[in-house]
Amino acid sequence: MMFKLLGIAACLVVAQAAHLKWSDCGTGRTALTVHDIDIRPNPVVFPGEMHFDINMTVNLKIDLLFVDIELHKITSFGEATIPCIGDTNIGTCKNIDACSILPRIRNGSSVVSTDLGLQIDKLLLTALGHQGTCPIQPETIILHNERIQLQPIPGALAAIASGDYRVTMKIKDDPTSDDNIGCMTLEAGVRRKDDPIVGR
Repeated sequence: MMFKLLGIAACLVVAQAAHLKWSDCGTGRTALTVHDIDIRPNPVVFPGEMHFDINMTVNLKIDLLFVDIELHKITSFGEATIPCIGDTNIGTCKNIDACSILPRIRNGSSVVSTDLGLQIDKLLLTALGHQGTCPIQPETIILHNERIQLQPIPGALAAIASGDYRVTMKIKDDPTSDDNIGCMTLEAGVRRKDDPIVGR
């Protein structure tokens, strides 16, 4: 399921030392309702093991799925926008074709490891009984204490340093539209395992 993949992707970018903060920022026509999302450990450490819970409902059939992401690093001086990093679809990026993300990861044409793509494939098959492909059918997705092994953050993503982040994901079915059919904001942080201090 592509929405579950997007939830996992958001978790891979952010986590927080306290309880994960998230909010639904959707407008009127909502194709996705997020009931709950949590990740552990807090903060998520790269490399390491991440555990997560997701409870969401896909309300409508979606043939095409595009995502606008806004990624900000939270500092004591305010927020700094992380620009879109090349063709990685990580950072503040617009009109990401979410239907093509998992195939790109699986075939090795993404900065994200092929191993992660295989783990996500296995999770989708186990949890949903099918692979994540478009079109996306209405269904409820409930996952509890699922695990993903995280690799070190690739050098191409050096801009994603340890710290606290806010990410907003706006989901659209039309890349030319500013209207969203689902929206979620997470406030969280990431840490590298080789940082001198992990946690706060």
